[in-house]
Amino acid sequence: MSRTKKAVIVASVMIVAGIITVISALAVNGFRWPNVTVNLAHMTSEPVNYVKKTVDIKDKFTAIDVKSASDVDVSVKKASGDTSYVEYYDCENLTHHVDISDGVLRITADDSRNAAFNISIGMYSGAWPSVTVYLAGTEYDDLKIVTSSGDVDMEYYLAIGNIDIEAASGDVIVKGVNADALTVATSSGDIKLDSVSSKDTRISANSGDVSLGDVVMDNIDLKTSSGNITSGSIKAKRINGRASSGDVMIRDCDASEINVVTTSGDVSIGIGSEMKYEYNTKTSSGDVNVPDSVEGADGKCNIETSSGDIDVTQ
Repeated sequence: MSRTKKAVIVASVMIVAGIITVISALAVNGFRWPNVTVNLAHMTSEPVNYVKKTVDIKDKFTAIDVKSASDVDVSVKKASGDTSYVEYYDCENLTHHVDISDGVLRITADDSRNAAFNISIGMYSGAWPSVTVYLAGTEYDDLKIVTSSGDVDMEYYLAIGNIDIEAASGDVIVKGVNADALTVATSSGDIKLDSVSSKDTRISANSGDVSLGDVVMDNIDLKTSSGNITSGSIKAKRINGRASSGDVMIRDCDASEINVVTTSGDVSIGIGSEMKYEYNTKTSSGDVNVPDSVEGADGKCNIETSSGDIDVTQ
């Protein structure tokens, strides 16, 4: 028997074993949607009753740190009055804590629910596991949000020193932010930025898409594996874009230095300024369409792809 056949057999056995393990875990532990818990062993289901709670924040704070349960959505919004407050939903075996220490507003959660599987079906209209931070101020030093399958929605015009958002399968939306440093990382979740200004920006998505609206950056690093990178109007000193099988598409680009590397993805860039560039392109089997390179130009545009096409217009 060849090594290839042996490898296929071993891989098949491992996949079957994994499926059996998952089914066994479901049968023993059950699983839950945000609004219902299902026990396959006893073929029963019961609704999850969430209780809405609100905590007013009267003490001063300059930073926000949110580390909620894995399936909880996190939002940052403008407060309706002069007092910041936090709204969240607790249920049996899920308890949130809100406190301030050393000038940091901290939100944590004790979660002892059956965590075999957390699946959000996106069809429930009632109470949902979420945390919403309503801010009365507009300037803060730091904001950090960590979640797993929950979404992060930050649509509030703020001036923040450092923003650090980490999500696994959840989507991240950041809109209306002026930051010194912005870092957003997801695994399979999508990332969307709009009306964002930042000096140092690092955006990383594995299989998720990265979408930029109207952004102004000094330095921006965009990275994805199988997802696409798309942008509307982007102004920056330096743009670094890297994708594997995904495409890179920038509609209106104004940057002194553009560096894009893809494997099988296409690269399409529309230059939205009168700046002249020195172009350096490289592709194996793809087509190349770029303006004439100007030697000694102020701007540099370096694009490299394996099997993808390269198209730059001005």
